[in-house]
Amino acid sequence: MNWLNKFLIVLVRPCFSKNVGSIARAMSNFGFSNLRIVAGDNLNIKEACVTACHGSFILDNIECYSSLDDAIADVELVIGFSARVGRQRMQPVELKKWSKNFWSQYYSSFPTTALVFGPEDNGLSWKDTTYCSQLVNIETPGPNRSLNLAQAVLLVLYELSSNRQKDEQYDSLKTRYATQQSFSQLDLLVEQVLTLSRFYGKGTPRQIPGIVRNLFRRIRPTAREMQILLGIFSRIEKQLKFNDCRHFRQTADK
Repeated sequence: MNWLNKFLIVLVRPCFSKNVGSIARAMSNFGFSNLRIVAGDNLNIKEACVTACHGSFILDNIECYSSLDDAIADVELVIGFSARVGRQRMQPVELKKWSKNFWSQYYSSFPTTALVFGPEDNGLSWKDTTYCSQLVNIETPGPNRSLNLAQAVLLVLYELSSNRQKDEQYDSLKTRYATQQSFSQLDLLVEQVLTLSRFYGKGTPRQIPGIVRNLFRRIRPTAREMQILLGIFSRIEKQLKFNDCRHFRQTADK
């Protein structure tokens, strides 16, 4: 198995085409080839080719999506990269520590992994981060903490490549993790259950659904465990709907 094919570089709402070209060049430097763009309305491939150099073949095979949810539907693990902090955001891990832990944790059950980067002006939004299993930041010693997008991607790919143990055999068949598509199915079921049970209502803080959504992603269930979760919440949803119908009929009879 070629471990490089298990990684997807996902750029969310990139602002500058030349940055996308530089990212394609960096990917070709380290052997990565899967690039996805979310809401890339400003992307100009001809302009990106100016900085892509020998990485222009990656631009020829870019996959474009209208939403982050769609872009990561077939992915098992989503890692977000952001320098932004906030009370509602999960605690980020420093890049070097994350890279070393990644290889030690997943060497025997290698998941399809999306490395998600936000736009140059504001980075990943809070909603974007709720799709991530983990957030990673790149610490810099200087007063300016903001990195150019292409520089950030280059550093991440370098760290991943440097920390990989070249003599290890990665067997992705040992453990199959739930895909983001199944997470989206679970999101809908959980939202239905929490709405029917009156946990969600007019007074529910807007960040609560995102926190709940992110909770299941951080747990990282296997494909089998996800099927069990979907079955549990599907059964609860049906029971709640049945109870509502029975209550309605009893009220109507009175």
